[in-house]
Amino acid sequence: MNTFKILVILISIIVLSSCSSKEVFKYPPDQFLTNEVVLSKFVNISVNLPHEWFIAEDNLNSEIILWLVNNDYSTSINFRQIHLDSTYHKENRLRMVTRSNKLFLKTMNKGNTNAFMNEEEFEINGKEFMAYEHYNDEGNRIRTVIFQNKENFFESNAVTINPDQDYEKLYRLQNSVLSSLK
Repeated sequence: MNTFKILVILISIIVLSSCSSKEVFKYPPDQFLTNEVVLSKFVNISVNLPHEWFIAEDNLNSEIILWLVNNDYSTSINFRQIHLDSTYHKENRLRMVTRSNKLFLKTMNKGNTNAFMNEEEFEINGKEFMAYEHYNDEGNRIRTVIFQNKENFFESNAVTINPDQDYEKLYRLQNSVLSSLK
């Protein structure tokens, strides 16, 4: 009888978790962007540039494929491609990539289990995104968004060096930039 109860509980958990719908925007993509489209030199990905922002051309970090910086250099949104091997299955790939990305960050943060906050799953223009917030080694708060564009997976990081930054506005801007993905 105990085995039956455990089986019913497990099935209930699986059914309930699979029925969950996408979260309403924590950070709505409501910031206006320019009509200027910026394109990565490394991968076929492009977005619209925010007002009073520019694209950083002198990118010393070769992992960053597209780097947007605001005019006062205090805030940036960057994009990195996530390279997958053949072990990732077609179903739930976004979830698996996000889990792997977080595991990598936990390893870099020496296993800090409190490293992730405000985890969310959402859609913009029919495209699925998964996001979480964390702090880097310098103590800067970062929001990482994982997504698939065409056949490739990417992460977008919104970061500021200004501790008084309006994070909600920055993350709404990040979502606005993501809404312009081409």
